[in-house]
Amino acid sequence: MKHIGCIITVLAMIYGGCAQATSLFKNQKSDYKIILFQNASVSEHTAAEDLRIYLKQISGADILIVSPDRAAKKNNIFIGYHPSIAKYTSKTKPDADDDSFTYKTEGDNLYIYGGSQRGTMYGVYAFLENELGVRWYTHEVTKVPTIQQYILPDLNHTEKPSIKYRYVEFKHFHTDSALYARNKMNMVWDAAPTKYGELYNYWGIHTSEWLIPTKKYFETHPEYFSYRKGRRIPHSQLCLSNPEVLNTVVANLKTKINPVINYWGYDVSQNDNLLYCECNNCKKIEAQYGGHSGIWIWFVNQVAAKFPHITIGTFAYQYTRHAPKNIKPRANVLIRLCSIECCFAHPIESCPPNQSFIKDYKDWMALTDNIFIWDYVVNFNQYLIPFPNFGVLKPNIQTFVKNKSVAVLESGQYTSGDGEFSEMKAWVLSKLLWNSELNTDSLVNDFICGYYGKAAPSIRKYYDLCQDLVKQDTHMGCHIKGTNKIFTDKFISDAEPLIQTAYAQSENKKIKHRVKMVDLQILYLKFVRNRVKSFTDGTYARLLQIMKEERPYINEAISAEDFINKQGYI
Repeated sequence: MKHIGCIITVLAMIYGGCAQATSLFKNQKSDYKIILFQNASVSEHTAAEDLRIYLKQISGADILIVSPDRAAKKNNIFIGYHPSIAKYTSKTKPDADDDSFTYKTEGDNLYIYGGSQRGTMYGVYAFLENELGVRWYTHEVTKVPTIQQYILPDLNHTEKPSIKYRYVEFKHFHTDSALYARNKMNMVWDAAPTKYGELYNYWGIHTSEWLIPTKKYFETHPEYFSYRKGRRIPHSQLCLSNPEVLNTVVANLKTKINPVINYWGYDVSQNDNLLYCECNNCKKIEAQYGGHSGIWIWFVNQVAAKFPHITIGTFAYQYTRHAPKNIKPRANVLIRLCSIECCFAHPIESCPPNQSFIKDYKDWMALTDNIFIWDYVVNFNQYLIPFPNFGVLKPNIQTFVKNKSVAVLESGQYTSGDGEFSEMKAWVLSKLLWNSELNTDSLVNDFICGYYGKAAPSIRKYYDLCQDLVKQDTHMGCHIKGTNKIFTDKFISDAEPLIQTAYAQSENKKIKHRVKMVDLQILYLKFVRNRVKSFTDGTYARLLQIMKEERPYINEAISAEDFINKQGYI
């Protein structure tokens, strides 16, 4: 059993690193000022204000934000890069979209700088997090320690993200711009710039239907759609060998290019079905270029040639996951490689069932450096039951880093924020996407201590019990059911007293509520394993009460309302 060590962590944050005699603050007072340059970006203004607010909460000291002309020779916190301080920072200005940053001391001054779009802001949040112990766990839970004195040590700290484009797709996480920025995530589907800077937006998913809608085109142009078993069928895929399909896609894509939202990529990809075209012309092109992926790259390359200054993305997904032959993606074509068929019980690179994926990955890497990984980190069949995959999060991301993937999307509970350990998983993933060398177990301890309060020891034991469900011969996809053999009556009987102890340890209603959402995992697991018994032993009654109170989604498509209305028979 692993030790949770909450108190030790907090003490280290408060008393660590006292190399100099200069106090950033002491006894609710500070001699420091925050210096913000006139050319500061929107996010640098936000960072300066957040630094002021959090230093006030931590220390009680009021530290003013002032212009450079009010800077003294010492006791300054400089926010952002500026030529006037270049001899103390970097000699050259960081690129605006560079997410890396540095915070360092020179004498009694502190300098925090990076790319103006997000890098400087990330540096401020990292300083608060690394040096002062602030944590942004969820949209509702922030840990801000109270510290009487902080002696500013010698600092020269630089960070660079492991992955350039980082997306944690959990509803409660990526829809909160403040939480997302403070945990250094930088990609979403579409969002206008906020005070936290401009994110990387990506337009579209399964966009064949978006670009050539069946409702608009099938009646007049059935030849645009898949030919199967002697006829053209609606709501299928596109007939990619048809020149008019290419012309129509290009024309319609031009209308989608948005001058307001700065998309770094536009999607031209297959619909989410297996109804690919089987006409003779499509088959000839597939034979020439190595199968279904070959005709897609042939088609998307032609689209990308019409938009040479825009990244055009497409899927390597299901029937197109294999790499093509005799053709390479253009330089402005992005391949979104999906791991949906993989086992998520063991690291993706070493697990035997995953070797076909690894082969496809390597084959694609031989053709292009432009790989976007679409990874799956929750149970999409049943969001609420335990899904013991924390052990693979780090090694899988390290595999993506090692292979120099430019982007990683961690696909989670995007319809609901109330699934199995969803808050913790989103937070841990954000940390690992930024720095893939971090220790998952330490991150889990950090979150459990900060989020579950005095109930943390019991929640940690329950978490360990869940992760221990994975054995050497366990293979687990991302669509498992509660009747899966990894779940046993013994697991449930061992879990229930831990959760009841966690309830008893909870110091207030907020902590009890968080424990309740852990309890939901076991209640729903018991229900789907034995519905009849659940109606008689009180399990269903307790489950129904939580469903009515919290309204979680069961999976992508089934809401709490569906569950309630059908008494769980969904």
